[in-house]
Amino acid sequence: MGLKDLFVRPAKQTPPEKPTATSSAGASSPVFISRNQPFPAPRALELEPEPFLLQLKEALEKADLPGQQTYLAFSKALGNMEKLPMDEATKFQAAFATLQATGSNVTQLIESFSYFEGILDAEKDKFEEALHATIGDSVIKKENEIKQLTDENTECSAQIQKLTATITTNQQSIAQHQSELTVVNDKLKHKENSFMAAYRSMKEQLQADARKVNTYLSSAIAAQPLSDTKHRK
Repeated sequence: MGLKDLFVRPAKQTPPEKPTATSSAGASSPVFISRNQPFPAPRALELEPEPFLLQLKEALEKADLPGQQTYLAFSKALGNMEKLPMDEATKFQAAFATLQATGSNVTQLIESFSYFEGILDAEKDKFEEALHATIGDSVIKKENEIKQLTDENTECSAQIQKLTATITTNQQSIAQHQSELTVVNDKLKHKENSFMAAYRSMKEQLQADARKVNTYLSSAIAAQPLSDTKHRK
């Protein structure tokens, strides 16, 4: 199982060509795989490199060069000497001597470093392609959902602001109408009170004069013949 199996959609990469034993010795400087070296302390989430180390080791072993003593054999020889009381230079020299016994030479060893670097780079490309595919499938989907909800909230906020402005305007109009209504009601009440005062005054005057007529003109009233004229209210 390779790195591609860690993601939904696997990536396809072509591994670098395997070098021949007669290739030129002008290879780049060796890059060794770390052995028993602690990873830097994580800043947030704790790193979990173990599954990826296994995947990369499996990829290197699958791409090993047949019939040649190369970096993988050299690395295993170094691993066997890890607990021996030797300095690093002695261990490297002893490991190379083990490879020399099988017919290997330093040119083959150095060339194999470049070859296996190419294998690691190909695995990195696979990982990045699979990672980008995962981003496209899940992260972008979540980002789109966040954007959609954010846009909806923005639209709702604009509607709220518009409704709030309408409510404020209506409240001001209501207050103005209530003030005007109070003035109108006061004027109407004043007119009503004024009319009722005039009405009572006139009616009391009329009733008082009627009583006085009955009192003061009683003899004339008695001598007055009945009239057919009827006064209406």
